[in-house]
Amino acid sequence: MTERNLDSRFVSEDSLDEAKKERAEAWRKAYSTDPPPSDPPTAYDPRTLYERLQEQKRKKEEEYADSHRLSKQIRLLDHEETEFLDAIDDQENEKLVAKRRQELLEVAEFQRMVAEKRVNKETPKKELPKKTTVARSLVAKIAVVAKEIPREKAAE
Repeated sequence: MTERNLDSRFVSEDSLDEAKKERAEAWRKAYSTDPPPSDPPTAYDPRTLYERLQEQKRKKEEEYADSHRLSKQIRLLDHEETEFLDAIDDQENEKLVAKRRQELLEVAEFQRMVAEKRVNKETPKKELPKKTTVARSLVAKIAVVAKEIPREKAAE
C-alpha cells in the first residue's frame, strides 16, 4: 500500500510536458481569432532612470495641460448676465402662474355650470336659483387656491 501512495504522488517529467502542451493548446484555441498577446521586446535605453522618469512626467503634464486647456477658455457669467437670466425666469414663472390661475378658474366655472345643471334638473322650473351653494363653495375654493399659487412660487 505504501508503494501505491508513492506512485500516486509521483509525477514524471513526461506527464508535466504533456500537461504544458495541453494548456498551451487550450490557450491557443481560446485565442484562435486573435493572436495571443506577447510582450514586445524592449530596446535598450542608454538614458538614466532619472531622465526616463522626467520624460514620462513631462509627457503626463503636457497631456494634462491639453485636456484642461478648454476649461480655461470657458468664462463665468457676470452679474448683469445672471440678473438678465433671472428676469427671464421670473417672467416665464409669472406666465405659468397666470396660465394655472386661468385654468383653475375655467375648471371652477365648468364645475359650477355642471352643478347648476344638476340642480336645474332636480328643481322645478319656477324655482331656479341663480347660483347654488355648491357652485359658490367651489368657486371660493378655487379662488383660495389661485391666491396661494404666488405664495408657493415666492417660497421656492
